[in-house]
Amino acid sequence: MENNRRKYIYFHWELCYNWKECMFYLYYRRKEKVDIEKIRKICVIAFIVVGLACIFVEKANGPKEYTGVGDGFNDDITVTILAKKNSKGEVRISDIQYTHDDTPAIADPAIGQLITQIKATQDISKVDTVAGATYSSEGFIMAVEDAISKID
Repeated sequence: MENNRRKYIYFHWELCYNWKECMFYLYYRRKEKVDIEKIRKICVIAFIVVGLACIFVEKANGPKEYTGVGDGFNDDITVTILAKKNSKGEVRISDIQYTHDDTPAIADPAIGQLITQIKATQDISKVDTVAGATYSSEGFIMAVEDAISKID
């Protein structure tokens, strides 16, 4: 009578009627875990690829450096701007670097004011020269206009 009895094996709160069924269940659960691991790995790889693609697109569409030259009081003023055109065709300047041979005590404060005005207004036509450093201001504005003219 005991030979006719079925042996019940419990696994994860589910009832298995024989060892073959339990083996099938174990195999299926293991396979299910492998599939989840594969999906997790694929998702991680996909996120990495998308992230890298975004970085490359941002670099390609990001601001670029343009250089312009203008006549200062003593010598040329060289300006390097970091700028790009937006979707409306407007030029957006994000950074301005300059070199000059004019008197630093006179030209540097004036050029600093001009840089602040240009970044605030984003319009070179609204910027006026600084009194006391007229030639340096005009040369700086000329150099920025030269750099802006090189933006496609």
